[in-house]
Amino acid sequence: MRSSLVVSGVIVGVVIAAGMRAGIGYQANDQSQTVNQLRSQIASLNRQAAAQRTKTAATGAELNSAKARLTAADKAQANACPTPSYGADGTAAPLFCQTPDPVILSYYQKTYPWIFQLGPDATPGQVEAVIQKHTSTLPIECDAYTLAKALNHWSFGINPVEYCNA
Repeated sequence: MRSSLVVSGVIVGVVIAAGMRAGIGYQANDQSQTVNQLRSQIASLNRQAAAQRTKTAATGAELNSAKARLTAADKAQANACPTPSYGADGTAAPLFCQTPDPVILSYYQKTYPWIFQLGPDATPGQVEAVIQKHTSTLPIECDAYTLAKALNHWSFGINPVEYCNA
């Protein structure tokens, strides 16, 4: 009887060991599949990142090209304006070509900067206050107001500078 118990114990031990090995093998196989899935996902993400980098580089090149074209267009437009002339009363002309003449605009921004500092949200009262506080010749004030009005898209119901026809 003792020998049958020993044999039974050995058989049970072998069965348990075999079952444990099978479980370990199953776990190792499962982990191997998980590792392979992760590697596949990483490779896919790397491909997607490379594609995005390519798109970003293309977009950057397109943006730089557009900036260069815009700069060239600005220069061409600035050159399309006739040579400025300056009057004895301190005015400069022409104020506008297709848009405000950049040379003349710069002149008036230096000559009468206060009106340009108001910005697009200025009220008629603020414009009038600037004109009254910082006096110059009437033609200079009117020209500066005309340019500032165009640049800031002012559209007042009243003309804050009564003596200008702008």
